[in-house]
Amino acid sequence: LSHEVTSLITATLLIGVQYTTDHGQSVRGMQFTAITIAILGYFCQRYASKHLQLDSDQSLENETNVQSEDWKNVSIQVLKNRNFLAFVFMNFGQIFHKTFSSNFFNIFSRDVIPET
Repeated sequence: LSHEVTSLITATLLIGVQYTTDHGQSVRGMQFTAITIAILGYFCQRYASKHLQLDSDQSLENETNVQSEDWKNVSIQVLKNRNFLAFVFMNFGQIFHKTFSSNFFNIFSRDVIPET
């Protein structure tokens, strides 16, 4: 079900982007569309986070003597975690490789492959 919903949303967004950017020719339209999608995503995430209910939340509310750590200590523990650091570096490497390949391949291909 989620795959169908995702496909529907993606198709709708692509039609909207094509319409607002004049088939990719208008930079101003692309900026407007990107900002609109970002604002819409922000409000969707905000709504979801306000209305999220977990079973563990109710059990934690019932306990009166819950110990909470300072957010700085938790952040430091997460940043020092070896698995987290491996994930961040691997993600950076993948994104860098993908961006480098997609952005510079066209430049290299123009020089290497002659136009006929």
